[in-house]
Amino acid sequence: MGRTDLRPDITKEVLEEYIRKGYSQNRIAITLGTTQSTIFNKLKKYGLQVQKTRPSNYDEKALIKQLQNGWTTEQIARYFGVCTGTVGSWISKNKLGKYRKASPKKFDTKLCSTCIYGTGKKTDMDRCNYLSITGHSRNKGQPEDGCSKYVKNVNGRKRRRKA
Repeated sequence: MGRTDLRPDITKEVLEEYIRKGYSQNRIAITLGTTQSTIFNKLKKYGLQVQKTRPSNYDEKALIKQLQNGWTTEQIARYFGVCTGTVGSWISKNKLGKYRKASPKKFDTKLCSTCIYGTGKKTDMDRCNYLSITGHSRNKGQPEDGCSKYVKNVNGRKRRRKA
């Protein structure tokens, strides 16, 4: 015994119109006030399919310009209305990494391991013991030339300065 068609108002023409507009099964169901499974069954009955994915809003020229201006993937993702993973896949798939502006070099905190105030711990927050020893803070992670606690020997290697 077959099921009775509870929604005769959902015809093939109605569904084709929503598919043409790019609606998903769920959006069609919400618009027509029914369930997604009802829409699925109607689409199957009429031999119709909705678009599997929404159309991409990828714009290569805009993406290249943003990469050249130093935008982060988060900023680009917000601009296009996509997630950061999508932006990353666009960049790698289309080989656009060459357009990325070089980020400024950060100071290597490994240099602090030769400081006389270094604790030898691996985390950045625990690496410098300057505050607890002297009672005042300094610019942690400053360049070697600006730090008075580094000394270079004849070979150019760093050594500890004795207090």
